[in-house]
Amino acid sequence: LVNGAGVFYPTKLGDTPEEHFDDIVDSCLKGAFYMCHAVGPGMAERGGGKIVNFGSAAGIQGRSAYIVYGAAKAGVMQMTRSLACALAPQGINVNCIAPGNTATPMNENVRTEDVYAETREIIKSRALSGRPFSDPKEIAAMALFLVSDAAKPMHGETVVIDEGANIGF
Repeated sequence: LVNGAGVFYPTKLGDTPEEHFDDIVDSCLKGAFYMCHAVGPGMAERGGGKIVNFGSAAGIQGRSAYIVYGAAKAGVMQMTRSLACALAPQGINVNCIAPGNTATPMNENVRTEDVYAETREIIKSRALSGRPFSDPKEIAAMALFLVSDAAKPMHGETVVIDEGANIGF
């Protein structure tokens, strides 16, 4: 099971309707939980399986304009650890990927529109690698690793793939 669904948009303090809060929490956190809830018991009956949840670098480092998204993704990362505690004895690996800025259709406007030029410069300045956006294929490669036998000893881990942005600058 790969839980990669989610929505991402600003949720600033004092300017976030409850429906936006609910939409983000429902899709990012609640959705991942109920997918695990639906699939985990069957994996346990078969004696094993792999679950990969998607957190986010925004769940590690604060983002003033994305408060709810960061909180929901931090919740996914903590849920991953708790699910690993519950499911590892049944031979199920539960791990998490926390991508940073990744070149996807979701952020094409940030990568291309002039109005986001300053945002792009901030992203670039924080990316220790010098690459402001990771390639989605690199994130997919990590997911493939986590569902492989090579990741058998990994339980409850979150792998951050963010071009080094969260370790400092």
